[in-house]
Amino acid sequence: MQGLPSTRPSEPILWLFWGPILLIPTTLALMSIAVPFTFATGWFWMGDFLYGFLRQFCHQMPSRSFWAFGYPFGTCIRSLSIYVTFVIVGVSLLCRSFPPIRVSLAVTLVLPMFIDVGLQVIGAWRGHNWIRGLSGMLFGIGSASLLWVGVSAVVLRVSRALSAVTWGRAVERY
Repeated sequence: MQGLPSTRPSEPILWLFWGPILLIPTTLALMSIAVPFTFATGWFWMGDFLYGFLRQFCHQMPSRSFWAFGYPFGTCIRSLSIYVTFVIVGVSLLCRSFPPIRVSLAVTLVLPMFIDVGLQVIGAWRGHNWIRGLSGMLFGIGSASLLWVGVSAVVLRVSRALSAVTWGRAVERY
């Protein structure tokens, strides 16, 4: 006879939901990092394509970007920090390297970026690149944690529904 439904989402279902979510920031980060390499190796058509595609996600101001081989990355420091940190935290949560943080802390970590951007938009503040990178990293940690909570809740519901169906069938057999 099978055990009772778990209170933890099953690993395969969690990978099924969380994997595609991690694929987006991973792809954006790799594309951003690839831009200066494509230009430096003479693949200008590829660099132009990547840079044009990434324009949909970032302002791409060269003064606010990392540089390699004399070319700016495809996204600004803040955007790249968000993508990379989101992926690191997301993979760590998926592999259960550390427990998820509280929702209140995750919301607190998201706020500095909104404050930084808001103050820059109204002209009350002119942040430096290290502040943009730090606020992006905090946002990446907070947003990945908040999304993890939501995805885990959905996955847990799906797991319980599937377990209930399986559990019901197991009970019917005996």
